[in-house]
Amino acid sequence: MARFSEDPDDEWAANILWTQPGEVGVTRTTCVATMLKAGHAENALPQSATATVNCRVFPGVTVEEVQQTLKQVVADENLEIKVIGDPKTSPASPLREDVISAVTKAVHARYPGIPVITYMAP
Repeated sequence: MARFSEDPDDEWAANILWTQPGEVGVTRTTCVATMLKAGHAENALPQSATATVNCRVFPGVTVEEVQQTLKQVVADENLEIKVIGDPKTSPASPLREDVISAVTKAVHARYPGIPVITYMAP
C-alpha cells in the first residue's frame, strides 16, 4: 500500500493490491457489464446484442483511455463502443486541512494518538 501510494502507476504494487478484494475498487479503473439485451425469442439466435458497461474511473485516467482499453480487450472491429452521456475525468479530491483537522480532533478525543489517514471510497 505504501509503495502504491507513492506511485499509483506502479504495476507491481497495483497487482498485489488487486488480489485483496477490499482494495479492488480503490486501486484501478474497474468496468462491469450492468445490463445485457439480446434476442427476441428463447429459441432463436439474436441478430444483435447490447451490453451496458459501467466504469468506475480511477483519478487521473481519462474517459478516452478507458474507451481505448475496452476496444483493445474486445478486439472486434465489428463491435461499436460508444460513451453514453458526457462523463468527465475526475482528479483526486483535494484534502481540506480544516476537515482533516476536525476529523483528527474527533478521533483523538476517543482514541488518542491513533493515526488518521485518508482513503478513497469507490
